[in-house]
Amino acid sequence: MSSSLQTGNGKCLRILPVILILSGLGWYLLPRPVDITIVAFGDSTTDRRPAVEAVYADRLPGLLKDRGIRATVINAGMGGSHTGHVKDHDLFKVPHARDRFRSAVIEHQPDLVIIQFGSNDGWVDGDSPDGPSRIPVAKYRANLAYLMDKIKEAGTRIILVTPNRIGSPHEPWRNERIRTYAEAMKGLAAETGTPLIDLWILPDTEVDAYLLDGTHPNDKGHARVADLLAKRIPEVIAGIK
Repeated sequence: MSSSLQTGNGKCLRILPVILILSGLGWYLLPRPVDITIVAFGDSTTDRRPAVEAVYADRLPGLLKDRGIRATVINAGMGGSHTGHVKDHDLFKVPHARDRFRSAVIEHQPDLVIIQFGSNDGWVDGDSPDGPSRIPVAKYRANLAYLMDKIKEAGTRIILVTPNRIGSPHEPWRNERIRTYAEAMKGLAAETGTPLIDLWILPDTEVDAYLLDGTHPNDKGHARVADLLAKRIPEVIAGIK
């Protein structure tokens, strides 16, 4: 016997016999199988890279299949992208998050959006630790809140992923600057009750092992992000936060 469940964006998920899964938050029921569409929306830490065999978005379908979820994952990462508009900072003349979120995210009618921005927003183009970030942290937070509101209006669930630490090739003050953006995202997640993956949980001594060039995740780094997401996504889809 089967039934259906209507999601917030009007989609119907076909439900077959349920399975009981133990997560870090306890036991919960998840329909099996469930078909969902996920958009991974971010910058170059989300986007595919020639030196990386499989970024986290490419790893998720296989990991989620093992958890009873058939996922179509759309990679909407873009190198150089920040949370604002191109007019806000135009060093990289690409469509930035607020320029492209409707075509990159909303038009796909996803069930879940993973949002990971902050590395470009927080970057200082000069050599001074007192220099301005590309996007001020208050504006970064406001941009994230705007994107989240619009995505939630479409009935779509969200998981936030903090910008990752950068490695030893960079000056320590740059990492501290990026940390303020990660903290801003964490604060917004707590305020809105939005699920979050915190990539700052690694000890400092382990960070370089997960990075390709001191900035972007390597295959080990992407595998870690994918594993963290795959453990959290069933809980979010089941409505447990």
